[in-house]
Amino acid sequence: MENLTFLKKYRNKRILVAPLNWGLGHVSRVSVLITHLQTNNEIYLASDGLALEWLAREFPQINAIQLPSYGVQYKHNTMWINILLTSPQLMRAVLQEKAIVRELVKNLNIDLIISDHRLGCYSDICESIVVAHQLHIPFRHPSLSWIASHINRYYLNKYDEVWIPDYQSPELSLSGKLSEPKGIKKYRHIGALTRMKGIPNNHKNDIDICFLLSGPEPSRTQFELKLIEYALNQPGRAMVLIRGTHKPRLEHVDYLQFQEVIDIASQEQVNQRLLRSKYVVCRPGYTTIMDLHKLEKQAIYVPTPGQPEQNYLAEYHLSKGHHQLPQSNISGLHELIVSE
Repeated sequence: MENLTFLKKYRNKRILVAPLNWGLGHVSRVSVLITHLQTNNEIYLASDGLALEWLAREFPQINAIQLPSYGVQYKHNTMWINILLTSPQLMRAVLQEKAIVRELVKNLNIDLIISDHRLGCYSDICESIVVAHQLHIPFRHPSLSWIASHINRYYLNKYDEVWIPDYQSPELSLSGKLSEPKGIKKYRHIGALTRMKGIPNNHKNDIDICFLLSGPEPSRTQFELKLIEYALNQPGRAMVLIRGTHKPRLEHVDYLQFQEVIDIASQEQVNQRLLRSKYVVCRPGYTTIMDLHKLEKQAIYVPTPGQPEQNYLAEYHLSKGHHQLPQSNISGLHELIVSE
């Protein structure tokens, strides 16, 4: 459970909350903070794309502000190549959002900024917080990992404090070495952030498999195609597909094998489908890990190709009773899912 009692000190503040638009994980977890803070403070929301749309739907009474897109895509299976290809656009977006935030702080009299890994959302004239679980960047090559982690810490240390959505105890940690705070000037462990609600008394497992998609393109669509191909060979199973996108459903593809297909699911829809599922097949995104931990659900994690963080998290959670499967071997689900 998260430890957010310290948020009570924020009263009658004007707070800007700005999550990264990189799948829906960042926006989902900061929604926990928004819910706690909105009663006694005036909140402003800022992001872009699907994340901003999700925020506007979940908190329609709060002003939502457009920020530049980081334009993250995984076109290659090698992460450092993806970083090199997107770094010019990413740095341009960071500079643009920094200028926008500067004006917002001045025009709206912002007292506090809470950024979820948006690297340009901070200010020298008001308290600035960053929510981040990834303080250490894992790469196969130690030198690349050192460089990436050093750059990451450089930006994180521009904030007054880093809020780590994990537990301080190594035995309870959900992110392992990713959240080791070495080199971070000031930080606070705030526990797992999730809006998922626990198992009710009338709980039933009437969904065999819930496929939960997320993350940047084109890997999200590639994952969807793999799962649809797998599902075609599973007659009689009750399966739900949560696509995690507003992109049109794939042409010449039969979705009829699914009991239900949801493009963009609300928090309540995700909560209920996960509760009802015997197995969850998904990316090992950190927010998903926090959600499944709360619901005590077994997962089959399929890491995004070329994303070392997800590979690390999937391997780390093998010891916690979950499974790992490469995207190239989706047919291996046959061996992992026990026939009922």
